[in-house]
Amino acid sequence: MLSLKLLRTVLVAVFLLQPITAGELRAQTEIKIGIISPTFGHAPFYIAREKGFFKKEGLVGEVIVMNRDDLILQALVSESIQFGNI
Repeated sequence: MLSLKLLRTVLVAVFLLQPITAGELRAQTEIKIGIISPTFGHAPFYIAREKGFFKKEGLVGEVIVMNRDDLILQALVSESIQFGNI
């Protein structure tokens, strides 16, 4: 039979670790972001990914360089990407 002290220790550990495991188990939704070129004007997308802003919101941000506005528009219409910066 478990002692009261051991049971209390186990319960405290479970409650303390719950927020960590719940955050780690949250599903990550992949979003694809189409940009024309990897220039300074598109830096916020890269910075957000590196700083973990996407991950904090449950997203995996993938930046895709497409080189032309019409390709980004076609990808948006066909739902190959979720966001486009034209």
